Order: sequence, then C-alpha cells, then structure tokens
Amino acid sequence: MVAAASAADVLKGTKSPTQQAPGVKKILTKKNKNEIKAAANGGGDSSSSEAPAPAPASEDPLNTTTDLTTKKNSKEEDESSSDGPPPITKQLYVVRLPRPEQDPADKEKELQIQARITQLDGEITFIMNAMHIKRMNKSRARATLGSTREALQAMSAQIRAKQEDMKPFTDRKKAERDEAMNVKEQSQKIPFRSESELDDALAAMEHKITHESIPLSEEKEIVKRIKQYSKQREAIREYESSREALKLNRLTEEERDEVGAAIVHLKADLNNLRKQEEEFRTAFLKAKEEDSALAADLDTLNAEREAAREKRNSLYSEMNKVKRAQYASSGEYFKGYRRIVEQVRKLAKAGDLEAALAMCRDQMEKIHAKLNTDDAYRTEYVHAMEMQNPRKRLTAAEAEVDAELAELQDRATKGDPIARREASALQQKRSREAAREAARKAVEEAKAEAKAKLEADRNAKAESERIRREEEERREAERQEEEAKEEARKREEAAKQFQEESRAKAKKTGSSSAASAAMDQLLKPIDVEALPLEKFVLPSHLSSSGPSTSTSGGAVPMAAIAEQTSEAIAQEQERMRQVSAASARDKRVAAVEKKKARQTREAEEVEARRAKNAEKNKRKKLAKAASRDNVAAATAEEPEAASQRVEQPPAPTSDEAAVDGAAAADGGAAEAGPSSESPEQAAPQIRRRFVKGKGVRVTRDKSGGSSDSQMMELVRPYLAMASNPYTWATIISFALVLILAWFGASDDSAPRGSRRPGAGAYRSA
Repeated sequence: MVAAASAADVLKGTKSPTQQAPGVKKILTKKNKNEIKAAANGGGDSSSSEAPAPAPASEDPLNTTTDLTTKKNSKEEDESSSDGPPPITKQLYVVRLPRPEQDPADKEKELQIQARITQLDGEITFIMNAMHIKRMNKSRARATLGSTREALQAMSAQIRAKQEDMKPFTDRKKAERDEAMNVKEQSQKIPFRSESELDDALAAMEHKITHESIPLSEEKEIVKRIKQYSKQREAIREYESSREALKLNRLTEEERDEVGAAIVHLKADLNNLRKQEEEFRTAFLKAKEEDSALAADLDTLNAEREAAREKRNSLYSEMNKVKRAQYASSGEYFKGYRRIVEQVRKLAKAGDLEAALAMCRDQMEKIHAKLNTDDAYRTEYVHAMEMQNPRKRLTAAEAEVDAELAELQDRATKGDPIARREASALQQKRSREAAREAARKAVEEAKAEAKAKLEADRNAKAESERIRREEEERREAERQEEEAKEEARKREEAAKQFQEESRAKAKKTGSSSAASAAMDQLLKPIDVEALPLEKFVLPSHLSSSGPSTSTSGGAVPMAAIAEQTSEAIAQEQERMRQVSAASARDKRVAAVEKKKARQTREAEEVEARRAKNAEKNKRKKLAKAASRDNVAAATAEEPEAASQRVEQPPAPTSDEAAVDGAAAADGGAAEAGPSSESPEQAAPQIRRRFVKGKGVRVTRDKSGGSSDSQMMELVRPYLAMASNPYTWATIISFALVLILAWFGASDDSAPRGSRRPGAGAYRSA
C-alpha cells in the first residue's frame, strides 16, 4: 500500500513530490501567489513558505493531481515575467474522488423508460394531429350546419307566410261553419223553430183546457207545459235572429268556389314548401349528426391524449426516482468532493486562505485515514480511478515496475542472490501481465469489430426496412388519394343529381321562386366552375389570409374563391397523407406484432392438440385391451353367476323388474370401476335403463369401446333371464295357455254333432 502524506507536511512543503498523498488536487489563487512572491522578497511569514510542485503522474499510481488555478490574463503574465524569475506559488491540495459508475441495471431501466417516453411522445403527436384534422372537419361541418339551418329557417318563414296568406280564407270558412253549428245547437235546445209555432201551440193547449173535459192530472200537465214553453220564447227569438243572420252572411256559390279554389291552391303550395322543408331538415339533421360524431371523436381523442400524458408523467416520475437514487448512492462524490472544491475556491477568491487551508487539510486527513484503514474502500477507490483513466493508470504502473526492476537488476549485478530471484520473478510476472493485457486487447478488439459489424448489419437492415416502408407508404398514399378522388367525384355527382331533381320538382309543382333560389344557393359551392362569376363573402376557414377587408363587405370574386379553395384542399390532402402514412406505419407494426403473437398461439394450440390426441389414443388402446379382458372374464363367470342366481330367492316375473335389477348390478359395477386404477376397470361401461313403452335403452360412455364388449353387455340381461328357472316356468305356462285356447277355438268351429265330449270343460276352464 502506498503511504499517504499528511496534509500539514504537504502544505508546508516538507515532503518530497514522490511522497505526496494519492489523488491530491491543488488549488492556486492569484492572491496567495502575490503573498508568496512578497515572502520570497523577504517580507513573508512562515505560513507563506514554499510548497513543492505536484508529483508527476508516472511517479505515483494514485496521483491524479490537477491544477485548478484561475488563470491570469496575458498582461499580468507579461508584468510578472518582466520582473525576473517566476514567483513561488502557494498550492492548496484536496484528494480527488472518482466519479461513481452508474449501475447497469439502472442505466438499462433509464433507457427503457426514455424509449417508452419517446413512444408516448409520438402517440401524443399523432393524436394531436388527428385532433387538428377533426377540428378542421368539425369547423366545416359547423359551416354546413349553419348554412342548412339558415336555409331551413328561410323555408319555415316561407311556410309561415303562406299560412298567413291562407288564414283569411280558412278563417272565413271556419266562421261560417261555427255560426251554422251554433244555430244547429240552438235548434236542438228549443221545441219550436219560430215564435208563431209557439203561439199556435200555446193557443191549442189553452183551448183544450177551456173547452174540453179532461182529467185533473192531464190539466196539470198541460199547465206545466204551457209555463215551460212560455219560458222558451226568448230562446226562440234568438234562434230566429241567428238563423236570419246566417242567411244574410252565408257565402254565395261563386264566393264559396273562389274561397275553395284559393285554399286548394295555397294548400298545394304549402305542401310543396313542406316537402322542401323536409329535405332541408334531413340535410340539417345529417349535418348535425356529423357534427355530433366529430365532437364525440374529439372527446375520445382528448381522453386518449390525457391518458398518454398521464402515462408519460408517471414515466417521468419513475425516471426521477432512478436519478434520485443514483444521486443518493453517489453522495460522497457530490457532497464530499465537489462541494468542498467549490467552497475552497470561494474562500480563496475571497482571500480567506486560512479557512481554505483548514478545509483542505480536514478533507485530506479524512480521505487518507479512510484509505489507510479501510482496505475495501482503497481497493474500490483504485479500481474506480483505473476505470476513470485506464491509460494513465497503466502508464504509471509500468513506470513503477520498470523502476523496481532496474533497482533489482542493479543489486543482482552486485552479487545479491535474493535480488536476482526477485528480478527474475518480476520479469516473469511482467511477461504474464503483458500477455494477459495483449489477450485482453485482442478480445476487446474482436468484440469491437463484432459490435461494429452487428451495428452495420442492423443499419443495413433498418435502411432496407425504411425503404420498404416508404414504398408501402407511397402506395398507400396513392391508394388513399385515389379513394378520396373517387369519393369526391361521387359526392359531386350526387349533389348535381340532387340539384337537378330539386329543380325538376320545383318546375313540376310550380313552387315559389324563393324556395328554388334557396336550394340553388345551398348547392352553389358544389361546382365552382359552373357557377356565375358573382361575388359573395368567403368563409373564414377557406381564406388563407383570414377575413377579407375589401370595401365590398368582404366579397371576393368566384375565381379567387376557387383558387384559394384549391390551395386549401391541396394543403389538407398533403396533411392527411402524412397523417395516414404515420397511421399506416403504426398499423403495420401492430399487425406484425399481432401476427407473431397469433403464430405463437397457433403453434402452442397445435402442440396442445397433438398431446391431447396422443393421450386420447393411448386411453383408447388401454380401453380396448380392458374390454377384451372384460369379455373373457364375463364369459368365464357366466355359469357361476347362473348357479348363484338359481340359489337366490324367487325374483319378480316382471320383465321391467328383471331389467332394472340387471341395470342396478351393472350400474354398481360401473360406479366401482373408475375408483380402481387397473386398465380392465378403465374400459367403457354400458348403461341400461328401462323406459316404459320403449323397451330397454342402452347407452355407451363417450370414451369409446370395442363392439364385442357392447354386444356382450346387450346380451347379458337376456342371459340372466334365461338362467332364471322362474322365467322358464312362466314361458311354459304361457305356451300351455295358448295351446289350450287354440284347441278350444277349434272345438267351437266344428259342427254341432261332431263336438267331442268334454270340450266345454276346456272352454270353461
């Protein structure tokens, strides 16, 4: 270990340059140079004594001394050089600390975060461009919406005016109709139509009361009726006056025909106007729907932009955390070295040399004590210095080895055997280190060459990919441009067709000229070249220089409008092409990634299916083998089972009970089968159930099985029935009954005289 000199000895100049502390940094100031110069002339004190120059880099492997003196200007240098020999300067030393290396993991993480931030910046830029295009389209949709709204309002105003024109005629007819209805209602409320009829009725009733003999009740009824009729006299008079007024105010036939014709004509015009209003309303609703859709798209894009910004902010926060952690781990370098150097420079510049010396001395003593006592820290320090300046470190080490080897060789020539052995060992060590260094350099060169080749290949591949993408983007742009032209042509044709149809309808129905003029004004911007060269106000979103300031109220010729519109459309198409190219590029990258993921997923699914099929085939083979074994075992056990069933108590004679018992036995075997691990019991099981009216239903498990086992399972219940003696007894009894019945039928069919004796007994039995 290289011995470290004390700060006081270094500052006083009592140590030689080769004994200075490792990593010492000197700090010179203009003021202490002047003080040292004065001390050299005889007026200085002991604190301004001469200090040695810094040690050369080759004499101490750990000496990284750097002169941080503030340089004087050329005029001061000329003055100092003209006075005589250069002045003696006083130097301030601190121990240099190497800059800590960044953790590779942190560096890789920081690069990944930066790449993700760059990607999010691109996404945000793309979203902003899309929002810009959407806003432009929205402004145009708003302009179209405004024009259609104005046309709709104008059409509604015309309809209201037409309704006002028709109102006098309808009011007159309505007044006549209301008056007639009033007269009719009055006639329904009164018993007589005229006052003379009322007088005649009253006179007749009074005559009846006076000259005829009637019952008292009828007389009372007639008196009551006379009072009621007398009260209706005013109503009858009012009815007569209303009827006379109706006759006087009633329209003549000619007037009624004129009013009816006027109403019919006005209704026809009104219906035509309403149809046109419906067309304008449809266009207005379509423009409004487009505006709402664009607004929704803008809201969606804005939400995506905010989400991307939040992600980017979170990534920035994560990167700041990594940097803060790096700064915290490098606190000794930033706090214990750089700040001290800055403070010493400030103190020296302010003239406080004692405080600067004390700070330098304190820093040197602490670092030297740590280097002398902590071997791990010294090893880390040396490694960091070598990594920071490997060429200088290697040169210093070689110089030290050369000096030691020269000394050993000098001692060996004087006859020292120990020095001779040490010199030989040192030479061998040096040879090994040289070979190791040469090998390391060769490996580094090979790595650098391979890295350069890999980088060149990567660049060539990226260039070819870029050329391919540019070609694809160009083709995509051409295709989109063709589609845009085709779409524009279709819209223009549709607009022209709509305009022609509207004009034809207007001519056919004979509608007002104001509606046709409004329709022409709405459809006028569709074909600029075909329009007359009249003047109108250019919309602000089509003008490249903003609102017009001409004296004619912002009116410009149609030729200028066409030129500016063409320029605006060309600029918008170019912008759309760029955005479409970026979008297509992103879509291609996403498609490639999606395709790779799909291929990987399909490969995994194929492997899974192969494994599943192999396992299924294996189970089928085991099931077939187990089925064969089960058939053999069932065939061998059949006699024994039959004997056991003979010894059992009598079973029911019902076929359903027998089949149910066999099914229960087989079901128990099937339930016990899967619990065992033997291949014989892993065979497919036959399940039977008796359905009333349909016989025995036999089902087989989905795992499959051999045809022999199926046949055996089908035959087994019938074998069980055949081995049961009660079954045979039942069959024989049934056969005997059939035979006796047949004989009885033959006796009935024979002649009466040829009947055998005893036939009746059979029949009765």
